[in-house]
Amino acid sequence: MLDVAIVGGGVSGLTAAYQAQRRNLTYRLFEASERWGGAIHTISSLQGLEEAGPETLVGKPQVLELCRELGLEHQWIPAIREQPLVLKDKQLLQLPGGLRQLLPSGIRAVFQSPLLSNWGRLRLLLEPFVGQHQGDESVADFIRRRLGKEVLTWMIQPVVTGIYGADPESLSMESTFPSLLRREHEFGSLYRSFHRNPPKEATLLGFRQGLSHLVLTLRQKLKPEWLHLNCQVLALTPCGQNEWHIQTGDQRLRARHVMLALPAPTTSALLQSFAPQMAALVRPIVARDVAVLCQAWPKDKVKVPAGGALLVPLRQGLCFSGCTMAHLKWPGRSPWDVVTMRLLLGGAGREHFLQLGDADLTALCQRDLNELVALEGKPLKTVLVRHPQRLPEYPVGHRARITELLELNQAFPSLHLAGNWLEGVGVADCIMRALYLSRLWRRVREGERISATA
Repeated sequence: MLDVAIVGGGVSGLTAAYQAQRRNLTYRLFEASERWGGAIHTISSLQGLEEAGPETLVGKPQVLELCRELGLEHQWIPAIREQPLVLKDKQLLQLPGGLRQLLPSGIRAVFQSPLLSNWGRLRLLLEPFVGQHQGDESVADFIRRRLGKEVLTWMIQPVVTGIYGADPESLSMESTFPSLLRREHEFGSLYRSFHRNPPKEATLLGFRQGLSHLVLTLRQKLKPEWLHLNCQVLALTPCGQNEWHIQTGDQRLRARHVMLALPAPTTSALLQSFAPQMAALVRPIVARDVAVLCQAWPKDKVKVPAGGALLVPLRQGLCFSGCTMAHLKWPGRSPWDVVTMRLLLGGAGREHFLQLGDADLTALCQRDLNELVALEGKPLKTVLVRHPQRLPEYPVGHRARITELLELNQAFPSLHLAGNWLEGVGVADCIMRALYLSRLWRRVREGERISATA
């Protein structure tokens, strides 16, 4: 019998498998697709290196310790801080500092922003006198209540869509930006909280060879014979408190622990047969379709705007929500005479654009981008990578739903749930969850030989 079966070969599953191996546990890692790493997708060519999936890793202590343990401390590089420009009525205007993480460097920076009208600035002055809200609310309701409609439209909506691919009207404040809620509850005002306790921006990291280097390193640490690619788990059956039967297309295994590191729909399907209440809680969690378009251009054919990034509010009508000048954010990844750009497509309000074929979607992006960045000729390279149902949306009440789910999960103490639909959509969030769950695994009988067949 295996100590643990891990279903899902994204960064959560790979991290968990590595932790199992460190603890001398017997394990199997199953991935239904043809590649490891989930959404992480680094593209390397003569024109440079670009991320067609997540592009940064938040430098949380446990994550950094894992990277050191993997021997990657000499590979990580800090992301150069962008000063994003926001498109407003055919003008590119600078976003106030820090707002990429919804923690502005101060209300004054927001007040002075050219993105606001005089009325928007007057509305901002009311912030210290706004009352508090009890319980969860949408990001849009929180921002409108405290900072006004204009801050929401021109500053927060494009940032939130870039992170979550979601509509701030339905996105849970409690589950996505709890630090702002804590500031409101502690100080009664964001203005007072920023004045007394200025926020610190999180450290954002990448790797010289891209985030896929983390995936490759984790995979190389694992035993090849215990990894199963193109292998879908079809059924999961509990047999007592500490035994599970795992059915794939051609084999049936037994394990003491099972970890599901899968998207919400797949998790719900596997839970349905033995935990219908848990399945019912997971089933409504939706994920947005997104895509990333990476392009490389000759430097003399592009007029690169200052700031390193562009954000496009939904009401501006363009097909992409943001564009990162990757050669500026990650110096040294591209030749000196090449400009690399990464466009984020899809998400709330823009998913209909993804119904276009690759050629038509790329042409539309080219046309819209040309309105913001002067382009001449043709790109040296174009790669479009689609991520269907990749970004989960945390609606109002999401935390209460997850709390109820984990309470029901206590009836199956050797079943462990992971994935970006639970408690955080970032790569670091997924790693942290996997590290936490792996500490719960214990061998029932030390030294037991592997018995992989029922």
